[in-house]
Amino acid sequence: MEKERIVTDRKMAHKNGNNRKRTHPSIGLIGIGKVGAVVVHDLLEKYPNIHLNLTSRDPQTLRRLLPDMAQIEIEGKEVPVHETLERITVFETINGYVISPDQERKTLFDSDIIIVMARDRKGAKQANYFEDRTDEFALNKELIDTVLGPRLEPYSKKEGIVGVLTNPPELTSERLSQVSGIPRNRIVGITNSSTIRFRDAITRVIREDPRYKDKKLDLEEAVVIGEHGPTMVPVYSKGYVGAQSLTEIPGLNSIKIRRRIKNEIKEKPNISQAADVSAKNVYTPAKAVIETIDALLTGREMPMSAYDGECFITNMTHSVISEQTGRILCVTPNSRFLAKGGISSGEKRLYDRSKQVILEKMKQYKLIT
Repeated sequence: MEKERIVTDRKMAHKNGNNRKRTHPSIGLIGIGKVGAVVVHDLLEKYPNIHLNLTSRDPQTLRRLLPDMAQIEIEGKEVPVHETLERITVFETINGYVISPDQERKTLFDSDIIIVMARDRKGAKQANYFEDRTDEFALNKELIDTVLGPRLEPYSKKEGIVGVLTNPPELTSERLSQVSGIPRNRIVGITNSSTIRFRDAITRVIREDPRYKDKKLDLEEAVVIGEHGPTMVPVYSKGYVGAQSLTEIPGLNSIKIRRRIKNEIKEKPNISQAADVSAKNVYTPAKAVIETIDALLTGREMPMSAYDGECFITNMTHSVISEQTGRILCVTPNSRFLAKGGISSGEKRLYDRSKQVILEKMKQYKLIT
């Protein structure tokens, strides 16, 4: 019965354009570190009607820091902190509850989207020794198996999406689904930070060339797909400078420049969420979270790590929204983006190779056989 209802809602959502946006969305955030603090502030400021459901390892410290996060301006006017704090609920644990002033039982699972940003507490201390994001999965696996997965199990019976920022998103998303029972098509990895960096790098290179300085850039589909890691695939073939494809711009097609751009995209495992508060390792991931939440709420397509039937891998993806309730039912990767006539044949070969790397890592950690 549940499956039939979801299929019906999916058809209705597509029929109506898949763009109904909930007027008072509720967002859950698990693990409020440096990135999470920026996300909390920016969500409150960008969405005046949003409600945040927060939980962290140390809820008392979180409550103490909330007034700073709640200092926002809307339309150029400062909002009283006490008014902003009314839009936040803090839960002692992931599966805890509070009783609202109108005597309703509120839980984290009332959220339209739950963002997972938690990592093993030893991670920050050992981050300098990580050679690859896979090293972080080895450290976080116990947290997923004993805390995150079991405590998120009630959400498997609700409608809504889980967004995973915890690295590596492909392995974390797969294991989280296995343990929690949340269907894979209701989980996405938040990988848009690579695309943000890619577009910034392209823009800098293009604007350095006087021939293209004033030409319009169309980078909507200039994205990074594949693994959120070393085998990522920057897509040049879908970006344009004026009427020219990025692949036709001489300054973007030397091995040296492309290597430079790819190095700018990379987020080194040993600086992610570490002590240094910088645009690269805090504000860019926070921006990626905000953009992903906005895309999920509206049905807008953007790069996310979604399940393609074999593994979680970054591709252009959109949410499916129920026309009746406005709730997000699932996410769907855009297979046409990868098909003939979409990305270039060379980019497709690199994508396929990147997928094989993900599958090998899944086998390494016995997530698949």
